Amino acid sequence: MLKHSQGRSIFGFKILNAWYSILWSYIFILYQVLILPFLSFDNSYVIASILFILLINFSITILIINSVIRIRKFNSLFLLLDTPLLIYLPFTINKIFFSLNYLWIIIARSNV
Repeated sequence: MLKHSQGRSIFGFKILNAWYSILWSYIFILYQVLILPFLSFDNSYVIASILFILLINFSITILIINSVIRIRKFNSLFLLLDTPLLIYLPFTINKIFFSLNYLWIIIARSNV
């Protein structure tokens, strides 16, 4: 039987604190901005491109929410670093919905 300990996920991995969540959110956003122009939206790679966009935006959303939940002491540095991420959060959710919608359209067309 799995024993759930404090600070660990259900899979046994250590949960990131607020500062690491903020750092990795910015790294993933930078990675998305740099990689997205090179993704191919041709017929052969369109599903892989959509899944990449979906996965990275899910990750960014989870990291932003984790950074807000895990903050222990509120200070101005946290406010300075987390406010742009909170502003960016609706855009990531929008990208998730558009990716899911586009993936649904492709799957529906392939079944016809």
